[in-house]
Amino acid sequence: MTLYAKWTIKQYTVTYVTDMKDVKMPAAETADYGETVTFPTVPAVEGYTGEWQIDGKPAGTSIVVKDNVTVKAVYTIQQYTVTYVTDMKDVDMPEPATVDYGETVEFPTVPIVEGYTGEWQIDGNPAGTSIVVKGDVTVKAVYTKQQYTVTYVTEMMGVDMPSAQTVSYGETVTFPPVPTLEGYTGEWQIDGKPAGTSIVVKGDVTVTAVYTKQQDTGSSPPVSEGESNDPPTDPSDDSPAEPSTGPSAEPSGDPTADDTTVGSSTEPVLTPPPFVVTPAVWQTTVTCAASSETEGSEYPPEDMSSGAGVVEVTGKALDKLDSPFGIAMLIIAYGGAAAAVFIIRKRLRK
Repeated sequence: MTLYAKWTIKQYTVTYVTDMKDVKMPAAETADYGETVTFPTVPAVEGYTGEWQIDGKPAGTSIVVKDNVTVKAVYTIQQYTVTYVTDMKDVDMPEPATVDYGETVEFPTVPIVEGYTGEWQIDGNPAGTSIVVKGDVTVKAVYTKQQYTVTYVTEMMGVDMPSAQTVSYGETVTFPPVPTLEGYTGEWQIDGKPAGTSIVVKGDVTVTAVYTKQQDTGSSPPVSEGESNDPPTDPSDDSPAEPSTGPSAEPSGDPTADDTTVGSSTEPVLTPPPFVVTPAVWQTTVTCAASSETEGSEYPPEDMSSGAGVVEVTGKALDKLDSPFGIAMLIIAYGGAAAAVFIIRKRLRK
């Protein structure tokens, strides 16, 4: 009898496990001794990278079975990069950040660009101030030009100012004409300084219309004291004024009376006509109207004995007439240097 040894190959089990929760592992495999077992794909876990390990060492993708073996899926959290960019030139962006999956990243302050308002956006949508990282992400600083207001004002009442203008940063605004105000010259000012005709807008600005009163250019030229535009007096002419022969005139009780009463006991009453104002300089000659003896007579400066008088006007000073009848005299000064001559008819009592 011949006995034969019968060998039966041993079989072993390949088991798949993991420490991660809620991850479904491949079913265990039975393999003959020496059989090569190719591992299935490591089950995916979002945000993690997994690999098979045996006894804490990478197992690769397969194993030659020589015993029961436990193959473990070990997961490592993934890291992602947050990158900051912008389309604006010459703007320093924050450095990229490397963070773990699921980590919350607070965005840095959007870099300041003068005249612009910036915000972080992701894929064209506002990103807010933070993000929970679940992959590589590009955060973009998007800038919008700021809008500013140019306002026109004045301290003068009753002047219609132009409407306020809303313009973008960096825009050049040409001012409208300064509203006209009769008797004044106006100019635009900003912060008390002449603003010219335009401004490059870099913020809200108030433009003020400032008015200066125009100077009166219609006054007579100044004349030195003692000068006169009157014709010169002939010193050889010393003939006295022709006397008047008419009846004397008594002052009326009503200085505005315009009639004359004639009678044996009533003297004629003369009413002075309106003032006759003749522009001249420096010397005033008074022509008196009273009796027929004196009516129309003129008294030169050197003759002060007849009851009339001559007034010398110097600048704005006035010497009162030395007359027993209180002849009224009015001098109006133009420009402070010239004067006026007023020929006044008054009643003269003998």
